[in-house]
Amino acid sequence: MFLLEPHFFDIFGAIGFIYILILALFGLFGKRIPRWAFFILLLMGIAGALLDILVVYMFYFKQLL
Repeated sequence: MFLLEPHFFDIFGAIGFIYILILALFGLFGKRIPRWAFFILLLMGIAGALLDILVVYMFYFKQLL
């Protein structure tokens, strides 16, 4: 069903972790983090969870059935 291999989607995970690191650095150095930054983090979390669930279903659980 997918044209791309599952490990291709690790790129999105790497981008997400870099974004989290940037937010953490802002927080550690006492700079105010805008609300929109957390909104983007929430959207990334939702998209990542849905994508991971889809990949796990398509490549692991579907093979067991």
